[in-house]
Amino acid sequence: AYVIVGAGVARLYDGPAPDDSVPGNVLDALPMGVTPTLVRLAMAAACVASIPIGLVGCGEIVEARIPRCRRLVVRGLVAVAAALVAYAMPAFALVVGLVGAVAVCTLSFALPPLVHLLLAKRNGLPVAEDAVLLIAGVLLVVVTTTLTARTTAAALAEAYADDDDFLS
Repeated sequence: AYVIVGAGVARLYDGPAPDDSVPGNVLDALPMGVTPTLVRLAMAAACVASIPIGLVGCGEIVEARIPRCRRLVVRGLVAVAAALVAYAMPAFALVVGLVGAVAVCTLSFALPPLVHLLLAKRNGLPVAEDAVLLIAGVLLVVVTTTLTARTTAAALAEAYADDDDFLS
């Protein structure tokens, strides 16, 4: 099922001709009108609603290191820092994709066989299948991370090619 869905999504993003491919941000491919505008607004609302997911964790880490700071100030600074990084990075979506490729593949394909292997080994059960799945998962993480890193590096190099101040 993963292969079929992945092949379908890859087909959507990599059409037979350069004019047929979907941009990295699918919302850019939507036409103008009421319904597409509603879709864009719904996506913006979903992004705003999902901010606390990362903000709370980052805020708690910083709060643990600086015990006398105010929660609102710390979380505000974390949010501003994230916004500044997103603004300063011209290909921020690709960087997020790189992080997602590493995290999702690791959590989906490498960690489950590792955990099962450790539990099976502790209980004296056979571990050959788990070892094969773990190796396949690690290879998948390496391949997807490499491909995404190459795409991200090429896009960043292109984005910063015209910026003379970046390298100096």
